[in-house]
Amino acid sequence: VLAEYPILRQQLFSADGQSVKMIVQLNAELNIDANRGRMVALVQQMAERHWPAEEVAMGGIPVVFAALNALTEAQFGRFVPLTYAVMLLFLALLFGSWQVCAVALLTMGTATMLSLGWYGSLGHQLNLMTVLIPLVVLLLSSLDLVHLLYAWKRNPRGGLSAAVAKVWQASLLTTLTTMLGFLSLLWSPMAILQQFGLFSAIGIGLCLPLTYFFAAWLLPASTKALSAPQSLQRASNWYGMVYANRRLWVVGVLLLFALFGWGISQVKSDTYTLGYLPQSSTTVRDHERLAASLGHYLPLELLLEAPEGGSLTDSAGLHRLWQLSARLHTAGFQPQLGLPQLLALSANRLGAVDTAAMASLAPEALALAEAHFPDWLSQLYHAESGTGRLTIFGPMMSAGKLLANIEELKGVAAGQAVEVQPAGYLPLYAQLVPL
Repeated sequence: VLAEYPILRQQLFSADGQSVKMIVQLNAELNIDANRGRMVALVQQMAERHWPAEEVAMGGIPVVFAALNALTEAQFGRFVPLTYAVMLLFLALLFGSWQVCAVALLTMGTATMLSLGWYGSLGHQLNLMTVLIPLVVLLLSSLDLVHLLYAWKRNPRGGLSAAVAKVWQASLLTTLTTMLGFLSLLWSPMAILQQFGLFSAIGIGLCLPLTYFFAAWLLPASTKALSAPQSLQRASNWYGMVYANRRLWVVGVLLLFALFGWGISQVKSDTYTLGYLPQSSTTVRDHERLAASLGHYLPLELLLEAPEGGSLTDSAGLHRLWQLSARLHTAGFQPQLGLPQLLALSANRLGAVDTAAMASLAPEALALAEAHFPDWLSQLYHAESGTGRLTIFGPMMSAGKLLANIEELKGVAAGQAVEVQPAGYLPLYAQLVPL
């Protein structure tokens, strides 16, 4: 079969014939975002029924995102307790009171549990953004508690209630403005940023009342149980030194602004999802194996449409398809596998060797493809709409570079009699850059 259909040999097998490429198309109706990990694992299990696990390598954007989600969930259970422990250690060293640590832990834990509990009850999954919600809650709850304790230490005779009366307005304004900052992410077109902004704001809003509730319940009746906040005096001395040398500090700050302003101009808006994974990741190693044995393997799908009143499968349509394919190939968009290649393969089987002869056999080539490759043809040609499909395989790249390549491809295809529209997941991934 491979001798009769050399295009399959070229596109689906490695040069040494030891590796084969299998393209799995996920059903968009299955809610890929919610089921991506399960579907990728299922494909892996099915492949390992026929090959040893060490001989199976999976790649592609869905595989990378599934790996990122799995890594996020695994790291969530590690870094959250670690950050909590660091903050509790700091508070213990600063105030020397187990009650202060208890208030902080209960506030952070309760606010995090309520915000993430609501998040999970709505069917959302942890991602690279929402995994940071506990860290945001940790920072804001600690600030509320530290402000309260310092106010209490400054006026110990007034008691905790006097300290609350002194700082609650400032703390409330800080809480509200911070919440508004996170809620502004609701205007982002990206769902993960909207979710991160909303549920971070919820957690932040819970911190202030929870801090005062647990403080009233657990803090000692006197500030004598708390260590002297010597850091406050040190900070005051530092501020005095800055004020005394304010001209020198202004010059230093302006120089820093100039340096950082230049640095901001060097920042590039781009994302490379594979780069988020550690080099030891199975997904990274699989990518390297795929690239080494099969070359470019990342599929970019193109929707092909005939001009109004025309067809992709008549003689003129086939000629236009092959012209488009040849032009894309010359511009470096290769390898290709799609409707032009399938119909060319069928025409070759009928004895045609040049494009003119192949185009003259258009009806016969289509009939042969329907007879020998009905399933493949159904993936590449939709008879009711008259649209076709062409897949171009490229290297794994950043979203910015992919967007530039797509724009270049559109430029190459412009002016052709076949309308070309990038489709599938990769164009959506590339749109992360302008967002």
